[in-house]
Amino acid sequence: MNRNFIIIALLMSVLYACNSVKLPQTKFNASPLGYSQKIVGDSLVITLDNLLKCPVRIVLNDSLLNKRFESKGLVVLSPKEKKRISIFFDTAQQHKSGANYMLGNAMSHPKETRLALPFQKGKKYTVVQGHNGSFSHKDGLSKLALDFDLKTGDTICAAASGFVVGLIDKYQHSGKDSSWKDYANFITLYHPETGLFTEYVHLKEKGALVAMGDFVNAGQPIALSGMTGWTTIAHLHFVAYFRNTSWKSEPVNVNFIEGYKAEDLKAGGIVKKNSL
Repeated sequence: MNRNFIIIALLMSVLYACNSVKLPQTKFNASPLGYSQKIVGDSLVITLDNLLKCPVRIVLNDSLLNKRFESKGLVVLSPKEKKRISIFFDTAQQHKSGANYMLGNAMSHPKETRLALPFQKGKKYTVVQGHNGSFSHKDGLSKLALDFDLKTGDTICAAASGFVVGLIDKYQHSGKDSSWKDYANFITLYHPETGLFTEYVHLKEKGALVAMGDFVNAGQPIALSGMTGWTTIAHLHFVAYFRNTSWKSEPVNVNFIEGYKAEDLKAGGIVKKNSL
């Protein structure tokens, strides 16, 4: 058989394998909520258990029931708080079960602070994509996110002290379009002193070095970088945000301890960590 033909066939098989990676069939839950419900007479008794070390707002999946649920005000649980609430329940109507939640408590703006660069002291990395980057930083939290060119297996560190309130490290693959956006491994930290959350995305499979509920210090290794979710290269996607008064996740413009301003960091720029 012709040697060139064999090489071409091998290349085609590799390309086919790369293009045949499909979206994961299982979607993992980053931050579980303790929830149960039971009908007692004409009431629905809901038991809630905030398993996280940050405040959360609870929203029922059924819009009609949620109006009754929030009739005396929004339901916000403190860290690790348990609560039981009874609301009127019409057994003749069909209702959705379950609830969802939003991390954090509403504030006009978090306390100003400087964060550490999210990698090890002495390391320097290139900025792959800055604010409003054309590939994937066009909207939502990503508008003020930063991408650093950490390689697979490089160490990611906490930008500030806080608690682990979100963690997924079970995904294996990546893809080049936005359908992969929800299939990245990540860690979310809550920083109670400021009300900020920081998020570290595209982690390596089984790359978490911490567990849900752990307290971590600023500069502590928390994960290994990888290439999962919506990306074509290994890197770290980093963003800080808070819950605004409209209950939306709002990204913030970060100033780093090393003197860098996130808004000034453009693709191709190099940053070095000298502290922590």
